[in-house]
Amino acid sequence: MSKQLLDNIRKMRNDEIVGLAKNRFLPKDLQLAIVDLPYRTGHKHLIENAGLCAEARDMLWSDRVNSGYVYKTELITNGHYKDEPEKYWELFDKHPSAWYRSEWRMLHAFVYSKHAWWGKAQGLECGANYTPTDLLNTIYDQRYKKSRFQPEPYSFGSHYRHKAFVEHPNCDLKLAIKVSTCGLAEAEKKAFEKIVELS
Repeated sequence: MSKQLLDNIRKMRNDEIVGLAKNRFLPKDLQLAIVDLPYRTGHKHLIENAGLCAEARDMLWSDRVNSGYVYKTELITNGHYKDEPEKYWELFDKHPSAWYRSEWRMLHAFVYSKHAWWGKAQGLECGANYTPTDLLNTIYDQRYKKSRFQPEPYSFGSHYRHKAFVEHPNCDLKLAIKVSTCGLAEAEKKAFEKIVELS
């Protein structure tokens, strides 16, 4: 059956490829064949597949398949690299412009640790829960910490973003102290609670 599917994958309609890409029990050779197709929706469903094999995952991460940040953020968001903290750093270092283009996507990959309710139903883990503590501090310092160069860095939803840093499972005392002086009442309250918890 797998051979027949493999031999005909380039003849399949888009809905047939999507159906395969969603299947958690899809064998490795078919996953790799879908990665080789120039079909972003098929790739998207593979990335959201809890049964994604390491070889297909690494191909989707590679610049050969997609040189941008979208696939990389989605792979991390869906927990496919939860045991490889260097991939978090690689994404952060290699794609700084992604913060300007799609801040919400980067926050979901690195910071929003409570927003993967939909992924649990599909057998996925929230990848943001595994962001290393030192990276969380770096993101906060570079992107969200108030400074004399950014007297008004806050916009709609700022309190929510700042609170998310404190609610992250890898928030340390150093990060909580920084958030406790951010000037946003809700976030500061959460930060003080975290300081008490960690002290």
